[in-house]
Amino acid sequence: MTRIEAATDRLKKAIDRLERAVARGQRKVEGEQPRLDFARASIEADQAALRKMADALSGRLDSAIGRLKLMLEG
Repeated sequence: MTRIEAATDRLKKAIDRLERAVARGQRKVEGEQPRLDFARASIEADQAALRKMADALSGRLDSAIGRLKLMLEG
């Protein structure tokens, strides 16, 4: 086997190893997808709840500020 043939053979084997590694990585990511989807849905629900609480708090603060202004002016 010539040096070029040996180098070509090593390159082919290296490419095969890389392709197998990529395939394993893809299977791992695909296996994690349901867990990631659940986590995302949970985070989105938490965000919606926090937004609702922030809106309610904002309204209460605006009301309290309005009452304080009336007391100070009155």
